[in-house]
Amino acid sequence: MPDREIGFLSRLLGSLYRAVYRVLALGAIRAPMQLLLKLSRQNAVPAVMGVPAARTVLVLAPHMDDETIGCGGAILQHVGAGARVDVVFVTDGAMGFDAGARRVSSTGERVELRRSEARAACERLGARKLHFLDLPDGRSQANASAVRALHDILADTRPDVVYLPFLTDSHHDHQTCNALLFSLLANDPSLASLLCACYEVWTPLYPNTVVDISEQMESKMAALACYKSQLALNNYLSSVRGLNAYRAIANNSRGYAEAFYLTTLKEYAALAPAD
Repeated sequence: MPDREIGFLSRLLGSLYRAVYRVLALGAIRAPMQLLLKLSRQNAVPAVMGVPAARTVLVLAPHMDDETIGCGGAILQHVGAGARVDVVFVTDGAMGFDAGARRVSSTGERVELRRSEARAACERLGARKLHFLDLPDGRSQANASAVRALHDILADTRPDVVYLPFLTDSHHDHQTCNALLFSLLANDPSLASLLCACYEVWTPLYPNTVVDISEQMESKMAALACYKSQLALNNYLSSVRGLNAYRAIANNSRGYAEAFYLTTLKEYAALAPAD
């Protein structure tokens, strides 16, 4: 088969692969309309503030890059203030490649590549330790084993604040992060007062808090640039810069900002719609 035809088929397969992945991983979640209307009324004018005071911070990231996209600037601020930041990567990240990459590398190689990119990015952010739950990318579940693993990490780190994707974020694996934390609360009511800072990735949220990250923006971009395998699929450098510039509207459009829904775990769990 001529090289031109091989190239065409490779691009076609890549497009089909990404389309199926988006349907399976992104299309299954629809944000509850009543919740969105409630949040839009409550958070019409979010507060502009710095990151919450914390000695230890735990970031739940569904995939390697979500921590930088959603709260990279906040991580840098926490580290700059002397806090210890740990990052928990929930899935193995094996699905984050096009068809061509899947053909030329094994699952193990793809997972290790994502891990090496995460290590480089988190080193730039200043995170102290990385944890990998290795749930299957795109098919993650908040099973008993994963809940126990996260419980052990929380017991070890004793965070003052946990960052995670907001519950209306339209990606299955992002929902798993919420399910894990809600399961922990159900098993351990003492976690009710744990502070949660919920960030946005795939789906913009109605924030009650906006953090000015203008001074951290270029460092955040440098960390995001470490994810070369993901930048080959999406121009995150452009889209994230645009999102953070848009969020600065709350700060009179000065510089860049990240948006969060800040609340206690008990209050956050109460927002989740009943099954």
